[in-house]
Amino acid sequence: MTPASLEQFVEAVKKTVLANDKRVPPPGKGALYIRPLHLGSGAILGVAPAPEYTFLIYVSPVGDYRKVSLGVNMKVDHNYHLAHSGGAGGVKSCTNCSPIVKSLVEARSSGFSDVLFLDAVTGRNIEEASTFNIFIVKVQERDVTVDELLEAEEVLCTGTAVVV
Repeated sequence: MTPASLEQFVEAVKKTVLANDKRVPPPGKGALYIRPLHLGSGAILGVAPAPEYTFLIYVSPVGDYRKVSLGVNMKVDHNYHLAHSGGAGGVKSCTNCSPIVKSLVEARSSGFSDVLFLDAVTGRNIEEASTFNIFIVKVQERDVTVDELLEAEEVLCTGTAVVV
């Protein structure tokens, strides 16, 4: 699939958010979840590329998953991975999120608030947390190990469940 251009993407997000502005929760009560979707939509069903594609943006109001002021206490999961080499890890798919529920239930029953998943190749680099993406403030984009996370001076969490 040829992705939407940056300009198409930004314009689609703007139009969708503006059309749904009445659904944005008040400050402190949640956020407007924004999800882009690109799918094969032509008149064919089979093992072949779709003859056409549809790009759309949908939104939904969501409540706060957690109170950010409580902080995050994460368990590092060495058993499950969200994305595998050669798999669907480069796209948002239910297949790369399937381990989240079991791992999160296990972590919360042990007193943790979230799970930190590691990459499937080395088992050392941070992939993402179960309910948000994680960033360590540096001047470069690269893989980050758990040891570096523990030594970081500043960490940022953002995504569906963590409203920045």
